[in-house]
Amino acid sequence: IAQGLALSWPTCTGPAGCVLEQTDSLSEPIVWRPVDETPTCTGAQCTLTVPTSATNKFFRLRAP
Repeated sequence: IAQGLALSWPTCTGPAGCVLEQTDSLSEPIVWRPVDETPTCTGAQCTLTVPTSATNKFFRLRAP
């Protein structure tokens, strides 16, 4: 059984950083919402493991 999906991205620079968002569908209208969990950022890399589920999830990284 999978423990989760590991996401990884370069550390976002700037005062506001980046926001990892998720949605359940890519059909219009797309409703993006922030991921509740806080990523771990070390050096130039951020990582977050999100729980797996039986439903679809799509993720994006957005600069505010």
